[in-house]
Amino acid sequence: MGIDADKDCWTDEFTREEMLEQQSRLLIEECRTLQVDLSRCRKNIAMLIDMNIALASQRDQLRAELKGI
Repeated sequence: MGIDADKDCWTDEFTREEMLEQQSRLLIEECRTLQVDLSRCRKNIAMLIDMNIALASQRDQLRAELKGI
């Protein structure tokens, strides 16, 4: 009996289709995780932009008050 004959008896071997299916599941989960991270980052960026706008407005108001003195 050669190695090829024993190969049919191995229970921990996956078929090509099973390996591709597992790879597909891993990629789908990775894409889902990345989408969640991307959404969180976009939300944080929007919050930072709002904070910057508010601070710039306060800065401009304080500058105007200083010029009025």
